[in-house]
Amino acid sequence: MKNATKRLFTMLLCAVVLITMAACGRSADGEGENETSKTPTATTAPDGSYSVTLPDKTVLEFSGTPKRIVSMGPNITDILFELGVGERVVGRTDYCDTPKGVENIPSVGTLFSPNVEMILSLEPDLVIGSLLFSEETQKQLEDMGIKSFIVGSDTTEEELKAKMEEFNSIIAIGKDVAFVIRKGALTDAPKVEYKNDNTMVREEIIHHIVVASGEDPIVSTTGKASRELFETRVAYGQSHKYDFLTVGSMGHSSSIALGVAINKPDARVWCVDGDGAVLMHMGSIAVLGANKPNNLIHVVINNGAHETVGGMPTVAG
Repeated sequence: MKNATKRLFTMLLCAVVLITMAACGRSADGEGENETSKTPTATTAPDGSYSVTLPDKTVLEFSGTPKRIVSMGPNITDILFELGVGERVVGRTDYCDTPKGVENIPSVGTLFSPNVEMILSLEPDLVIGSLLFSEETQKQLEDMGIKSFIVGSDTTEEELKAKMEEFNSIIAIGKDVAFVIRKGALTDAPKVEYKNDNTMVREEIIHHIVVASGEDPIVSTTGKASRELFETRVAYGQSHKYDFLTVGSMGHSSSIALGVAINKPDARVWCVDGDGAVLMHMGSIAVLGANKPNNLIHVVINNGAHETVGGMPTVAG
């Protein structure tokens, strides 16, 4: 199973590379030409095989055109069918409901909660998905001018020491640096058991809210709720213009939503909150009750844990 999981991860990585290549390509007006050094490059051989070289010089080898594809998003499925390769799609997500007939293709769960065993049983040679969070974290640091280093489970002590020495010169002149720790990087870290008996996961709840809200504004709390709302919009090819992602302001989303509801009395306003965030600022609940806004829908998703920062339990569990 370990080798199979590694193979699945490799396929996911390859898919992300292909998507990145499309996203970083030159636009019609020439924008993006100075991004060449950050863009993967592809080389095709006479026998039909090809390779992709990543910016970090990692080379991924492909033996030929993918014949069995698993799509991990509705927009990806639509694109594959538009490209005329729909017959190669052997797996889809629960939310892939177009074009007509796609419901006959086996479902592999969702982008955020995939059924790995099901994916492997379909024997795909390409899985097209997304790894938005890691890319966004790194991009945000770059935009702020902060040098960063990603620490993974394969990072050596020597590499870490060398990077710390390099960063010392940056810190010495008053600038910031960041070490981004990948999940699973700290192999000797204490294990935190995170589980609940809920029959619906947060991603499904957010999916239903997106469908029900239509063009209503949504204010979402910090952490995974906002990330999954963002990614749900991406998966459906929808605009983010109706969403206010309360990043870095734990416990304040309901107060922000209340302010919007009071100033937009003719609009229905949604607030997607979490149990940990609500507990952070319980006073906001009293303020909501005192104002009694009839156009505000406050949804508190209680999973009994601070999942974003490691799954530590909350007292709401």
